[in-house]
Amino acid sequence: MKMLSEQSGKKIDAVQLSNNTVARRIKDLANDIEKELDLLLFESLQSNMTGEEIVNCINNCIRKHEINWEKCIDVCTDDARAMIGKMKAAVTRIISVAPESTKSHCILQRQALAVKKIPAYLKIMLDEAVQIINVVKSQPLQSRLFKILCEEKGSQHKTLLLHTEVRLVYLADIFAKLNKINLSLQGMNVTIFTTMDKILLLKKKLEFWASSVEQNNFDCFPKVHEFLTEINSTVHEEASSTILQHLCDLQASLLEYFPTTTYDNPWVRNPFVITAKPVGFTAHDYENLIDLISDSDLKQKFKDLPLNNFWSSLIEEYSSVAKCAVQVLFPFVTTYLCETGFSYYTATKTKYRNRPDAAPDMRIQFSSIIPNIK
Repeated sequence: MKMLSEQSGKKIDAVQLSNNTVARRIKDLANDIEKELDLLLFESLQSNMTGEEIVNCINNCIRKHEINWEKCIDVCTDDARAMIGKMKAAVTRIISVAPESTKSHCILQRQALAVKKIPAYLKIMLDEAVQIINVVKSQPLQSRLFKILCEEKGSQHKTLLLHTEVRLVYLADIFAKLNKINLSLQGMNVTIFTTMDKILLLKKKLEFWASSVEQNNFDCFPKVHEFLTEINSTVHEEASSTILQHLCDLQASLLEYFPTTTYDNPWVRNPFVITAKPVGFTAHDYENLIDLISDSDLKQKFKDLPLNNFWSSLIEEYSSVAKCAVQVLFPFVTTYLCETGFSYYTATKTKYRNRPDAAPDMRIQFSSIIPNIK
């Protein structure tokens, strides 16, 4: 029996789902993902973001899923006040119930803090550039006039981003180099070895850049070099001194946040170059390692797989040494995954949807698991 005409049916199909229905379906998808991987914890703090509240939130989840705190092997944080401290901070409380756990400061944030300092002379130029750009971007008319001006001057770029902080050519160059390093520290398969490689690389490059500037050679800074070529001039002594001071400050700051870049447990990074028993290894562990490095098939497998995947694939066959390796590689070296989750969640918040339940939304946005839509 036909109840509605085809035209009426189309109108009903066009009716949007209610807010409650959408929210319920989001929670259903999030719950399905959680069943696949319980380790994903996204919870909203009900009150203050104190160390006590953070630990209570985590503890409730651990109890709910009957997980033992002893399984916690490392806590990686951004060094916020609520996370660190001697008495009430979250890390201190976690280590009190998981004494075997270590703690680490996110390498991404350490690198960002290390390169944050800017001499007063460069800072003034930076602040002036920001003020000029904010005036241009404050009104649509100003932006259109600026675009016309750029077109008349034959400029390659015709628009500006709000709060763009790079106008001085040296700052443009150094920020580009530092941003490139920062991006290389991000990603899913980053290990303590790859991050320390990048920090060591940055230390060596800073030494080279400072040495070049001392010799009044700016070839290592493409935009500065291009600018000097166009005006057929050299960098003023005062500016050169400021740039050199900035590079030296960066070196000192980087050394403060990364006092050493030597590698512990080099056998984890490449077991096939080890010729002597690693420090801390028992006889059984070393024999297990010898068995592993004597397998030519595994040597090829080591070349083909990411480091994490290689060691995790050996848990059953070479249990003793593989578990030790995983223990080294397993801790997060950055808070990249958390920051990615926040970015995803920020993108879902609009003026029409500014009060969503954060936990299920972030779980869906953040997870690589495809939920069972049906």
